[in-house]
Amino acid sequence: MARIPVTQASLHFYDPATESFVPFARALSAAEEAAPVDTRLALWLRVTGRTLVVEEAAFRAVADVRVPAVVKELEEARVALLVPLFLDGELTAVLVLGEKLSGEIFDPEEIDLLEALIGHTAIALKNARLYEDLRNQMDELRRTQQQLLQSAKLAAIGELAATVAHEINNPLTVILGTGELLRDRTPLDSPVHQKLARIVAEADRAGKIMRDLLDFSRRREPKLEPFSLDELIVRSLDLLQVKFAATRVDIETVFDPAVPPILGDRDQLIQVFINLIANAVDAMPAGGSLVVRTEIRQHEGRPCVATSVTDTGIGMDAGQLARIFEPFYTTKAEGQGTGLGLSVSLGIVKKHGGVIEAESEPGKGTTMVVKLPLPALGT
Repeated sequence: MARIPVTQASLHFYDPATESFVPFARALSAAEEAAPVDTRLALWLRVTGRTLVVEEAAFRAVADVRVPAVVKELEEARVALLVPLFLDGELTAVLVLGEKLSGEIFDPEEIDLLEALIGHTAIALKNARLYEDLRNQMDELRRTQQQLLQSAKLAAIGELAATVAHEINNPLTVILGTGELLRDRTPLDSPVHQKLARIVAEADRAGKIMRDLLDFSRRREPKLEPFSLDELIVRSLDLLQVKFAATRVDIETVFDPAVPPILGDRDQLIQVFINLIANAVDAMPAGGSLVVRTEIRQHEGRPCVATSVTDTGIGMDAGQLARIFEPFYTTKAEGQGTGLGLSVSLGIVKKHGGVIEAESEPGKGTTMVVKLPLPALGT
């Protein structure tokens, strides 16, 4: 292919955001700037649908009002040609070429060559756009398939969990009740009393696992009513006083007075916050600080009520953080967690139209943020 040395060359693409043509690629000397493609030129190119030869247009400008007055400015900028690129009938780009270094004008064969080059460019751009659209569709299909598989897996796990919980719950109730009865009838200083106390404690822990399994399988719809979020947080902390007493954790609450009453299921949300706060305490076996904060924040461009639970505990790495909401996944030692608490909590918050976000860094701590929608005015 023959080379055509020119004083300047730039390719301008249409930007829908600014409704103008902006330089995408250029070949200019250090002292030059790309000649602009203004709306008058763009309109002329759209109407005529062909290359604008500046020298010819300048001769016609006096007699033909359709030729834009900006042609004179192009002459002063030493622009010789404007070659339009149409994609699906729309003016998508403009190739701006300066005068030939030889001083000669562009002959018809050279213009045909440039138009053919722009035509091939349009085909390449269209193929690239089609490929990008196809890739986006494939990505969306893959995401949808993963969501369907996850939903099916969760449904199967939920059904299995409910069956297991119901089958085990009855004999477990007998074991727990009998163990408590025998323990209470045995002298405190008896070795048998200690063994019975251990049986009761383990049966109680097994009962909690069964309750978590049932909560995971049920996922009932929330019963919405207005209530104070601050009071709910205080109530959650009160219910965990026995747990706090056995730790060296300093607890601080920071409540924003601007937070209005929220609309939600009090029992379900207190379960969420008890779980988050208990997890935070468990992450600080050597002690630390726990801050529970309520405030108004933004989520996806809309205001929401955010409750953050921040600890200074052991933290999690990126791999652990990515899995914390998976059913039965836990970072706790064996026998200390079921891996259902956060999964159940996320399900509850989603039923309320909210989200749970997590940030963590190993050795520095974790912040869990529950974002709930602000109630509509008048509710």
